[in-house]
Amino acid sequence: MKQDIAVNRILRDLKLMEIIPSDTDGSIRPYLNALYVAGWDQGRLEVNQHGNKTIGQYDKRGKLFKTYKSRKEAAKITGFSEKGIYNSVISGKPLKGWTWKYLVLTDLNPSS
Repeated sequence: MKQDIAVNRILRDLKLMEIIPSDTDGSIRPYLNALYVAGWDQGRLEVNQHGNKTIGQYDKRGKLFKTYKSRKEAAKITGFSEKGIYNSVISGKPLKGWTWKYLVLTDLNPSS
């Protein structure tokens, strides 16, 4: 249902901005549906990638203090908001003296 509403609004806006002729029939609708689905998939993947990444809490000297499985877990344990932690990760600015970064975990037993 949401997809139909979004596609209808996009079609309407394209006509209002005169990007497509106002008498365009539904022949463009399958393409808009495909774009909607592609955008939805990309957004879903980005949320999963960022939401479940291991995150590190660093002190003022830049030393790793503690790691958490996700922003959600970090927020729950520390009492900071998940959005505040996310903003600190993106901006690199401290959140009440703590800096947050996503961690890339490397394999501790690399194959030779």
